[in-house]
Amino acid sequence: MANLAAAGVFPRTVISSRVSLARQLSQAAGAAPKPRQRDRSRVKIPSRGRVNIVSPGLCDDALKQLAPSLVDYRNCDIIDVNPGDGLWSSMLHDHLKPRTHLLLEPEKSYLPSLRPLLDKLGSTYRHVPYSGMEWSSYEKIIDDGLLPNQKLLNEGDPGYNSTNKTLLFLANLASHPEKKFGDFKSISHLMVHQLITAIRRHEIFQRYGLVRMLIWTMDIEKKALLPRTVANRRRFTIQAEMACEKIQEVAGAEGGPGKNRRDMALDIASSKRVAMVTKQDGTEIPEYRKGSIDEAMQDGYSQGATGIEGRDTHVSGRLWYQELNKLEKGYRNNEFSRFVTEAGRQWGRNRVFTKEYKRLAHLRAFASTMKKKSTVVDKVLKKEEELEASEELAMSMTPEQRDKELAELAEKYKDEFTAFSESVQDKIALASDDRKALNMDPPLLMWDRRAQEPIIARAEEFQPQQPLTLLDLHPKAFPAGLCRTADSQTYFDFVVSCLFLQPKQSLVRGLDTLAPGAAEHIIPLVPSLRDPSKGGRRNLEQLRVRMLTAEMIEELVVAWENWAFKPSMAQLMMKMGVHRFAVTERRL
Repeated sequence: MANLAAAGVFPRTVISSRVSLARQLSQAAGAAPKPRQRDRSRVKIPSRGRVNIVSPGLCDDALKQLAPSLVDYRNCDIIDVNPGDGLWSSMLHDHLKPRTHLLLEPEKSYLPSLRPLLDKLGSTYRHVPYSGMEWSSYEKIIDDGLLPNQKLLNEGDPGYNSTNKTLLFLANLASHPEKKFGDFKSISHLMVHQLITAIRRHEIFQRYGLVRMLIWTMDIEKKALLPRTVANRRRFTIQAEMACEKIQEVAGAEGGPGKNRRDMALDIASSKRVAMVTKQDGTEIPEYRKGSIDEAMQDGYSQGATGIEGRDTHVSGRLWYQELNKLEKGYRNNEFSRFVTEAGRQWGRNRVFTKEYKRLAHLRAFASTMKKKSTVVDKVLKKEEELEASEELAMSMTPEQRDKELAELAEKYKDEFTAFSESVQDKIALASDDRKALNMDPPLLMWDRRAQEPIIARAEEFQPQQPLTLLDLHPKAFPAGLCRTADSQTYFDFVVSCLFLQPKQSLVRGLDTLAPGAAEHIIPLVPSLRDPSKGGRRNLEQLRVRMLTAEMIEELVVAWENWAFKPSMAQLMMKMGVHRFAVTERRL
């Protein structure tokens, strides 16, 4: 922990305050503090194995996507972390013509490529041999006066919580192979977490006002930052949603990363909304940059009230389903046989199936299983919709009749739901949550609020050939309710961290894990939880943690902070674990 603070990866003020309290708690428990003494030279921030953008065409197409939103950034200042060979940096530079462009490149091997940019007559580039992965580098930029046109702001100053359109942050955080760094799976994963935290704490370059960030990173990173299903909506997702007005995927690999996928019908419904916006704006993605979702949209699907009508959209468009159709067509056209040899057809001989037919048989069985599960899920979801309609009717009854009716409806649904296996219950719950998340106004997932589709970036456009994504982060002021006192953000971290340890659990159960009696006290103070128009549920046992909106979370934290019987700060830290709360939680 101390070594990370020394390296400048974490803000010293954050680490020192938490470590100090941790030591006090340890001393109170009778344990002598044992600060670790480590050589600063042993702390290495890896920078080798970087993945670079090598396709001018990709850079050009990405800039066309960004161009309308970059109009106000012409002649701005740029902080550019890991520019590498400078392809992306130079093309963006030519578009914006910045007055100052700081190239934070610590690797000397890239200097020959950057030298022509630096030596050009009238160049506004400036090479800064600092590592953008170390927090101390940004303090040096301030101390050295490398951004003379920027002014440090304090709380209360004009522009403190407004977007600073005279400064833009660029970074390439992609590296391969990725190596675990501390408690994080990679240094880039840690860096993204820290950049999000810097927004709400007004640290490093966010001290100049709220600064927009364009970040290249490994494609897998968007799973938590910009999930495409509520199954991937985790603690860090909430942190990002609270700190950013918008997170846009400008370019990325086909489909979403990870094993979790929502029904194709929902993806199509989401894309149709985007298509309506882009049609009005007149923007269009080149055919060679479009994904398979565009083909599915043109393949005869129609969108109903729930986004699910027409053909079987649970599986159509998935890569495995496309492979199945291709194999079926090939088998019908005799492109491959069932057996390796004709002798395999004779009775009594060893039958050796061809590799293609084995794959076909496997996909046929998988498709059959998926169809059966989808049928079950659809039936339960239909009953759930009927239940919600009955709940709305019950709201017109007297309080006594309403409570009785709602209790009976909830018990009936619970009996039917729990009759299924746990895996089927999870699938039903996820399908229900994904559908509701899309139909909220605005949609729960930031992915479904996008104004345009990302262009497809292919692995061969990077060196080494790995899938990367370009994310566009627009920061916003942290909610006022979470900035009321010095401890408000600490309570926010605690509540979100505890609840999202199990995102699938009901909110009622999650609140009671915070402290005994928490649900009973807090729920009545958060009216949005029971308001369906705001994403709430009449039956809170059906409101899962992963479905909490930003408004709900803010109200929950405020109610928790105002609760007279909440655990003390020291008790909260002991509950989370002193070391974990002091280091891991402060990284987020």
